[in-house]
Amino acid sequence: MRMHQLSEQQIMSITKELSDMTIESKLLSQVRSNIQLKKATGSYAGLRHAMGLPVRGQKTRTNAKTARNLNRLDRKM
Repeated sequence: MRMHQLSEQQIMSITKELSDMTIESKLLSQVRSNIQLKKATGSYAGLRHAMGLPVRGQKTRTNAKTARNLNRLDRKM
C-alpha cells in the first residue's frame, strides 16, 4: 500500500509503533555512550575500541583494516 492509500487509524498506529522504537540518532548516541562506558570502566572491549582493534575476538594478523576504520574515536555512520 502507498502512504496516500492508508486510513488515519493506520497512520496513527504506524507512528505509535515507530515512536516506541529506538531509531536513527537515538540509536547512534546509544551505541556511542555504550562504547564510552566500556572505555571508562577499562574493560577489555573498551581497550580494544580505544586501540582501534577488533573487539569481538577476530584475528589481527591479516584482516583488521575494517576494524581500524570503524573503531576510531569519532564513529560516524
